[in-house]
Amino acid sequence: MQQFITADKSIIEYILHKVRGKAIRYKRRNRLYLQKEKMYIVSEGVFIRKVGGRQKTGVEFLDDSTVLLEYFYRTIDSEIIALTASEVIELDANEVIDVLEKGEVLSVLLFYILEQSLINRYYFERQFDFSCGDRVALFLKEAARRFGKKAEQGVLLPKFLTIQLIASYCCCSRGIVAETLNLFRRQELLSQYESYWYIHDIEAFHHATDRNTEVSPII
Repeated sequence: MQQFITADKSIIEYILHKVRGKAIRYKRRNRLYLQKEKMYIVSEGVFIRKVGGRQKTGVEFLDDSTVLLEYFYRTIDSEIIALTASEVIELDANEVIDVLEKGEVLSVLLFYILEQSLINRYYFERQFDFSCGDRVALFLKEAARRFGKKAEQGVLLPKFLTIQLIASYCCCSRGIVAETLNLFRRQELLSQYESYWYIHDIEAFHHATDRNTEVSPII
């Protein structure tokens, strides 16, 4: 059993196979409230977690197979909102723990949650090694990898990636974000189609912006 379960999505598949959960749908901009003794697994769509009171200075994306537990996310200055039409599977946390303890794989789930947290924290902290313009480039690369939809040679970024959201995540002004996006547009690396940003050639974009924004393999 231990060989089957690894610290990746296999643990999620194992939990959903062993424990009956309830699917809950969320419309865009709806807020997700975490209840005690419940576990939530994002099965569809993208949520955003904002931290920092009224200013909401910290931003974290929660996408497919993210595990949410009230214990790990409890903070007065935190809110989780659906960026797209989304779905979570709600499970009884105690039942999940019992099942994993019997299968001797509880430690794998805890490692999986820790790994998710460290990756998000690493990415957020790592960006401060760069200038604001390079932070935006780094963000676009990661967004293309996680949320982008392939279209011919390029990648179509989702509509929810607004200038304001990019500025919040990169901790820089909206003016700098707009200036950086316009620079990429003049270089013909990026264009805007309706409300979507489109990276024309993802390989060319990586090559043009890799000067100072190498992403660690941990991401």
